[in-house]
Amino acid sequence: MGEEPNQWWVRAQYACGCQIREKTIHTKGGQIESVFLGYCPKHKSAPDMYEALKAVDDYLSAPYPENMKLKQIAADKLVSALNKAEGG
Repeated sequence: MGEEPNQWWVRAQYACGCQIREKTIHTKGGQIESVFLGYCPKHKSAPDMYEALKAVDDYLSAPYPENMKLKQIAADKLVSALNKAEGG
């Protein structure tokens, strides 16, 4: 038995949960291979964590009283990024 046409199969699975999946699409003109990267929640949240850390830096660099507003923004971004990293 050969592989099923147009079905995804896991090419690599990592301990964190990230996957590399591959699919061969059969067309009249031949076949096309497609690759998909599936990220685990921790890696998917990396851009959010970066933005949260930039917000913390803004808060720490700002003078009083402006830094009080930035402190809340940074805290909200950190909580959101951590929730995403934990799969929430």
